[in-house]
Amino acid sequence: MSKLKASAIAPSNIAFSKYWGKIDDELTLPLNDSISMTLDTIFTHTTVEFGPQYAKNEVWLSDSKTKATLAKDQKQARVLQQLKRLRRLAGVKDFAKVVSHNNFPTGAGIASSASGFSALTAACLAALNIQVDKKQQSILTRLAGSGSATRSVYGGFVKWHQGKNSESSYAEQLYDQDHWDLANIILVTESAAKKHSSLIGHARSKSSPFMVARLKAVLQHNQDLETALKSKDFQLLGQVIEQEMFSLHAVTMTSQPPILYWNGTTVEILHEVRKLRDQGLESYATLDAGPNVHLITESSNIKKLQKHFSDFVGVKQIFVCKVGKGVKITKQHLF
Repeated sequence: MSKLKASAIAPSNIAFSKYWGKIDDELTLPLNDSISMTLDTIFTHTTVEFGPQYAKNEVWLSDSKTKATLAKDQKQARVLQQLKRLRRLAGVKDFAKVVSHNNFPTGAGIASSASGFSALTAACLAALNIQVDKKQQSILTRLAGSGSATRSVYGGFVKWHQGKNSESSYAEQLYDQDHWDLANIILVTESAAKKHSSLIGHARSKSSPFMVARLKAVLQHNQDLETALKSKDFQLLGQVIEQEMFSLHAVTMTSQPPILYWNGTTVEILHEVRKLRDQGLESYATLDAGPNVHLITESSNIKKLQKHFSDFVGVKQIFVCKVGKGVKITKQHLF
């Protein structure tokens, strides 16, 4: 086995307060802090090997719906940039082979870039024997170009600090995975990759007339989320989560040109969640940049919600996640 080979498994996460828009594209510096919950059952498994046997970099990607294919264009470019950055840091010139698998649909608004770039960075650091602490790892992960990936370094409930420069923009764990027994039920309404990537959405965000108001509101939302997490106030948590979700999508829908990530089933689910709350079955909905709905609930409600939506028209698949641990190195290699 090559000494320059390692594998990592990184979890996806769901943002309670959303990262949307950047101060600096190259450094992936966000316009605001964001808070998330790390998930336990959906993840990316990545193996990286550096060596003279590779005449060029190879990047193979697959997910729960697709077989492994060579990455091209923008997907490949960000991976290659991270490989170059970390090779330079380690003083290694060899090219690498990367094989990465998501156990859930890629590019559908379920934070596949978060788990993907967190796993890639962790595997590269291990393969290249680069020793860093968690804070520095989160910074290096952020530089890969997926800001949400910096939060997947940690388990539990995580805050990504906006920062004013590269060293001050990092993630930290607020509470570990045992702090609060919450669940995220993901209702998949579309598993195909979305038409407009998050990168496009970030670029258009400042063109929305509501962006200034959103950035003001998210400051209070983050304070309220930290209060809710500390006191385990589920109603407050849920109310803020939904406000954040609507705030984000108000911006995407009014950017120039507009981006509508929702589909008809998305809207039907949002109505149904409110109806169920009125009937005493409490969950709160959020969406990242995609049509798939995340229901945040307490674990005691999982079975009832799962049963209710199992035959809901337009729901193609359901993932049930609880609070998970952060990225980890594994001895299980993909090649």
